[in-house]
Amino acid sequence: MSLATALLYKYRDDCVSGKIKVELDSSGSQFIAVWDVTYSQPTDNEITEWAAAHESMRYKKLRRAEYPSIEDCIHAILDDDLEALQAKRQTVKKKYPKVS
Repeated sequence: MSLATALLYKYRDDCVSGKIKVELDSSGSQFIAVWDVTYSQPTDNEITEWAAAHESMRYKKLRRAEYPSIEDCIHAILDDDLEALQAKRQTVKKKYPKVS
């Protein structure tokens, strides 16, 4: 995960408003170019922790978007078609495996 994404995860409003900006240096590495907020800049370790937390949640969001809807689940129950529903869910789980 990039520095910009990690900061956006933790300080979304400040990044969107431009109080925190990340830019690229001449070698293509990211750095914090603007830190116009009252709290101190995070350490590299803090950024790494945020990135890991964000990444561990990412698979859940991706799965949620592709899982069958509640309506589909209800129809599967009423139509006695749970095997097909479980097959769809397993396909999504394989596509977006849980991060350990």
